[in-house]
Amino acid sequence: MAESVIGLFRSQLQIGGSSDSESSGGTKKPDELRRAARCEFMNLEGRCVPHGEGVYEVPRAMPADQAEVVKMEVDGLYDSGKFTDRGASLSTKDVFVRDLKSKDVVYRAVDACCHTIEKLCGNLVTYSKHEVFIIIYDASRQAGLEKHCDGTSKAQRQTLLITLSDPDGYVAGGTRFFPKGPPPDPFVVRPNQGCAVIFPPELEHEGVPILRGRRHVVAVFTKDGSQASTHEKLKLRKEQYEAALAFELQAIKESVMTRMSVTRRRGAGTSTFSSSSSSSTS
Repeated sequence: MAESVIGLFRSQLQIGGSSDSESSGGTKKPDELRRAARCEFMNLEGRCVPHGEGVYEVPRAMPADQAEVVKMEVDGLYDSGKFTDRGASLSTKDVFVRDLKSKDVVYRAVDACCHTIEKLCGNLVTYSKHEVFIIIYDASRQAGLEKHCDGTSKAQRQTLLITLSDPDGYVAGGTRFFPKGPPPDPFVVRPNQGCAVIFPPELEHEGVPILRGRRHVVAVFTKDGSQASTHEKLKLRKEQYEAALAFELQAIKESVMTRMSVTRRRGAGTSTFSSSSSSSTS
């Protein structure tokens, strides 16, 4: 049973430039699994948490175990002094994603989040892989970041922040947003590991100082993708959809495997109870 489920997901992830009903090899895709994934996409807005002012908290931007792997690699570079300081006005301690062995994992997560941005906000976005970086907030060095905006360029679109750290690994922290004019009051978003927040670049915000530990955040400044050629827009949407679909399928797979495991444990418990009952009555 487990092997058949894994095979089902593998066949679903072999996405090419083929039609909706067939894979690149001409084999029919599992309709039930595809419908389940699309149903999840249709409910995307319901699963994301709107905080107002165009701020959305996005669940499962990246699987937590993958986020942990990236975080550990970043810590290795950071502890070796291999980090950058991007500027004097907003000095931060960063590691560029392009320098990581695990960079493809991050890029896939960003692509998936770009799909989420279009579904939530209605605008196609792109980004420069060369410019994606990870901020390291360290209680013993740079604990936070002062209030600022990310830009007002006409081409700039939503900012994306993906949390790589487990919230138990640091104290305080998060991103505080400052809405324009009262009400509402400033509010803090503190996503779980592998989760993200997206927001307009003109919205003032700050990195809340941490009191202990480290907080790692992937930072992406997305750009308008609507001015690309028709071919480029199709390519962008395909890449972003496939990345999002892969994460959705992994989530469904994990859910199926968890249910199977629970069912097996319950079955084993029932068998043990029946055996014990038989022994006692004999």
